[in-house]
Amino acid sequence: MPERNARRRRGRENENNSENEVTERHLQERPANSSLIISILITSIIFIAVCAYGHNNSPINAVEIENVVEVELEGPFAVNEKLSHGKRIAMRAPESCAEADDKKLYVGLRDGRVVCIHPSNDGEIGAGKVENITTGVIEGAVNTSDAWGHGVPLGIRLRGQSLYVMDAIYGFYVIDLPTKSLKILIEPDVVTPPMKFPNDFDISADEKTVYFTDSSEKYPITELMSEVLEGSCTSRLIKYDMLTQKLDVVKDGLCFGNGVQLIDDESMVIVPETTRYRVNWIDTKTWEIKHFLHLPAMPDNVR
Repeated sequence: MPERNARRRRGRENENNSENEVTERHLQERPANSSLIISILITSIIFIAVCAYGHNNSPINAVEIENVVEVELEGPFAVNEKLSHGKRIAMRAPESCAEADDKKLYVGLRDGRVVCIHPSNDGEIGAGKVENITTGVIEGAVNTSDAWGHGVPLGIRLRGQSLYVMDAIYGFYVIDLPTKSLKILIEPDVVTPPMKFPNDFDISADEKTVYFTDSSEKYPITELMSEVLEGSCTSRLIKYDMLTQKLDVVKDGLCFGNGVQLIDDESMVIVPETTRYRVNWIDTKTWEIKHFLHLPAMPDNVR
């Protein structure tokens, strides 16, 4: 009997010890669990606060993009290899080029330079030496942004010995090729409101009228992604009289109007809207859109 009682006492003691161990373990785990929950709550609050701050203070005011049509990659838009077999000329982001009668190519580069690519000795176009026509910097000129420290020539047209350039930073200028002298014709701030993103242009056959795009009233080219993400339609088509220097905004509300190309009889001007995946034919008398074509990708320059 005494032994049985002793075993019972030892059993109760073991049970008590086990209960005490469990209780101590719970007490140790509870602070850890509480710390984890508090950390999650604090992190969530910080995340929500950052998102709210970003939403309320973001310079981007994104708009709903409408009237974009999905175009299948078939027919004239079928995937092909037509450009895969060409010869690549290593240059930094060439945007626009003009070919002269003597087989020279004039090209605008992202680093601000306008260069001339000479033909090779045997006459192959684009295979000769590369000559700098401009340095890419116009000292003291009005600019749309000084973030990059140089210009960005986007549109180029050749008329005789005059090379006309639309620069996203400096505006519209002409280069006399024999002397390489440069003259600014349209500064960004002479348009109301001032241009932010001068892009491309075309010149009438009589060389009296220039049609050009200002792709955005809000963002310069140095903030291109902000313009694309916002998707707003503040682009303008502007008409410039070369004789009187008069400027007229003939079409506004375009969605990143980009390239410019007059048709042969100059009754219409072709202007792509990059962020709406389409190309417009605009009447040069009424300035109404006569035709448009949806594309499967974002159009840029047009020639």
